[in-house]
Order: sequence, then structure tokens, then C-alpha cells
Amino acid sequence: MRAIPAPRLFVAVAGLAVAPREALRNATEGRWNTLRDALALLALGSIAAYTPDLAQALLIGWDLGLREGLFELARVLQLRVGPDLVVMAVAGAVVLLPARLLRGISLDRGLALAAACWIPLLLTRLAGHFIRLLLGRPPARPVLLPAQILQSPDWIVGLLWSAGIAVLVMVTLLGRGEDD
Repeated sequence: MRAIPAPRLFVAVAGLAVAPREALRNATEGRWNTLRDALALLALGSIAAYTPDLAQALLIGWDLGLREGLFELARVLQLRVGPDLVVMAVAGAVVLLPARLLRGISLDRGLALAAACWIPLLLTRLAGHFIRLLLGRPPARPVLLPAQILQSPDWIVGLLWSAGIAVLVMVTLLGRGEDD
């Protein structure tokens, strides 16, 4: 009996939990497109959590015209996805700048390592969205202030996990010899 192959995204992301050093090695060597997977998780989380808002933007566009629908979509994305993008940018800078300064890592390898650090946050946010959906609870309110992060368990777990991966990236980079 043949086993059903797991989706590539699931296998790659699960690697961060099971074998983080191997997953990071795959990211730095170009065998894992972490940026694509991070954006896929962001899109999945947004669709899972904000389907009513996205449907409302679509209906506004249908009823009032394309321009108003696009304005509503932009408003929803700014309010709902904006905090995730801000955290991703900060996490990216925290990983990318030292990697480039200390080890001369190329921009694409640095972005791959930074994206690997974002993935745990996006994964826990996606899980939080699905759990709320299964429990029949409304989507989490948008996080507009850093203090609101402490009220959301998926943000806390995701940030801690992402910080752990970032520390592992830094330890790995600092532990490399000059010939790497």
C-alpha cells in the first residue's frame, strides 16, 4: 500500500518543529523557498480569519463599483494583515542585518533565513484562526498596539517560537568558520 505524499508546504514547515537545523540548512542552500511558504501561510491565515471581511469587500465592489470595492479591500488588508507584515519586516531586519554584516550572507540567503523565522508566527496565527473558526468564535481583533499582542495566545506562542528560530539562525551563523 502506497502512502499518500504530504503536501510540500506541510513537510517543509513541519521541518522547523522537528529538525530546525536541517530546515535552516535547506533554506540557506536554496532547497526550500521559505519566502514563498511564508507568504502562502499569510494568505491562508488571512482567508481563514477574514473571509467575512473579504466577502464584504467583494459585495461592495459588486454593488457600488470596482473602485469602492478595491478601497474596501485595501482597508481590510491594512487593518487585518498589516500587523503581520510589520512583524515580518521587523523580524526580517533583525535576522537579515546581522547575517549580512557579520557573515556577508547574500541578500537572497538572508531573506530565506528571515522568512524561516516568520513561518512559526504565521503558522501559529493560522492555527489560532482555525481554532476560533471551529469553536464558532469571531476572528481575533486586529492587533494595533504591542500591548494587545499579550492578549492573543497565538501571537505569544508564534513570537516565542519565531524568536527561538532567530536565535538558532544567529548561533549557526556565528558558529560558522570563516570559510563558509
